[in-house]
Order: sequence, then C-alpha cells, then structure tokens
Amino acid sequence: MVPGCSPAYASYGDNNRTQLFRCPAPNRFEDRSPSAMVNPYLLMAAHIAAGLDGIKNRIDPGDAVIGENVWNLPYDQRRKRGMILLPQNLMDAVTALEADEVVCSGLGPIAEEFIRLKRAEWSEFMRHVTPWEVKRYLTFI
Repeated sequence: MVPGCSPAYASYGDNNRTQLFRCPAPNRFEDRSPSAMVNPYLLMAAHIAAGLDGIKNRIDPGDAVIGENVWNLPYDQRRKRGMILLPQNLMDAVTALEADEVVCSGLGPIAEEFIRLKRAEWSEFMRHVTPWEVKRYLTFI
C-alpha cells in the first residue's frame, strides 16, 4: 500500500478514494485494500467474520472521515483518530493475520495453512535481489 496510490491507513468514510473502506451510498461499502490476486472467498470470509464480531461485541468503528484526504492528514491527526498504517509487505501482512484471532477463526483450518504458505513465499522472495537493490548498491562496486 502506497500513500497517494492506494489506501495505506485503516480508515472509513464517504465516497473518497483515500479511504480503506469507502461508503459511496447508503447500505453500500467498498473495500479498497485487496489486490487483483486476492482469493475472493477468503476475503469474504474475513469480512463476514469481522462484521459479525463487530456486531456481536458492539465495536465502535470510530468517526468516519468525511470530506478529507487521508493521504494529506498529518501523522498526529491520523494517530489521534486511530488510523494505523496498513502492513507494507507480505511478511507484515502475514504477521498481522496471524495475530488476528477473529479473522483466523473465521477462516477456520485454512488460516494456518495459508499463513504457512505465505511465510514460505516470503522466504523465497527474500532470497532474490531486486532490480532496485542492484541499481542502488552495485554502482558502488
């Protein structure tokens, strides 16, 4: 998630593309976080689990962000409103998923296997040198 390109902070609000969850019309919301590579069934299971938990435990989502560009809000304002930075890479996302009892419970036994597979994917990724690293560091040799 890159600020200025996609939602990078946990927030919700009106019909505003800087929101993680935007509400363009009554009784309708849009989750702007998933990539085209997401498994839609796992995503819906996570949404349902989180939604049911929110209803059951009467979780207050906080105030909606109305008419403001989240990307332009100063850090202290985002922090005061509880807008946390979303995971910035696969390992951060896997760690966050593993810590989320509600979503893991909602996904059932597949959660553990999914986490194992994504950790293996991260390990494979980390064994490769990116073009950015080559350009950045090989110029010094």
